[in-house]
Amino acid sequence: MHALQAVMRSGIARLFVSLYSTRMRGGYLRFQAQYLRRIRLPRWGSVGEPVRERLRRCSDTNDRHELNGIVASLYDLSTDEMDLMEGKVVQ
Repeated sequence: MHALQAVMRSGIARLFVSLYSTRMRGGYLRFQAQYLRRIRLPRWGSVGEPVRERLRRCSDTNDRHELNGIVASLYDLSTDEMDLMEGKVVQ
């Protein structure tokens, strides 16, 4: 559960939801259960033990960059994809 919490707190959840949902007044995303169910998670059995442990440890961290780095390794994201996940403008 802690590893799942870490993934849901990372930028990947925001990225998935932003692709599916509408923006409300003020630019806020509407997080609804139907959009959260669409987030694709890797099969737990295919995740290596070092990544599992890092996810567990970072489930309650406030360091978004560290958390996004772990999730980027989980999803095998490139640097540009990680920048997109963190909301940086990619050119």
